[in-house]
Amino acid sequence: MPEWRIQLAEGSRDVCSIATFTRWVSCGERDDYVAVSLQPPLEPEAWGLNSRVEEAILAPRHLGFSLRTGPFPLHAYLTTTTKYPVPETVDPDDLTVRAWIIASKSPPDQTA
Repeated sequence: MPEWRIQLAEGSRDVCSIATFTRWVSCGERDDYVAVSLQPPLEPEAWGLNSRVEEAILAPRHLGFSLRTGPFPLHAYLTTTTKYPVPETVDPDDLTVRAWIIASKSPPDQTA
C-alpha cells in the first residue's frame, strides 16, 4: 500500500505524519488526488489547524506532478471533505484546503 511522509511546506518541518493510501480520487479535471489516513493524526497545535485531522485528500499543487510517480518531494494541498468515506469523485466545492504540505515517498517497511 503506498505511503507518503508529509510535513508542512511553511513553518516548522519538525512535525511529520505518514499518509497511507485509501483510494485514488478524481476532482474536476484532475484524477490524481489521493484519499489517505494519517498516522499520527494531525494535531491542531502542531499543524496550525482548527481541528484534528485523521483522514484527508492530498492534491498535488502543480499539473504534471503526481503522487503516483513524483517527482518527489512534491508540494501538495492537504484537503478535507465532509463526505466520508471519500467517494471516487469529489466536487472541488466539497474540498477545504487545510495546509500546504511537502510529500515524500515513505521508504518500505524494512522489518518484513
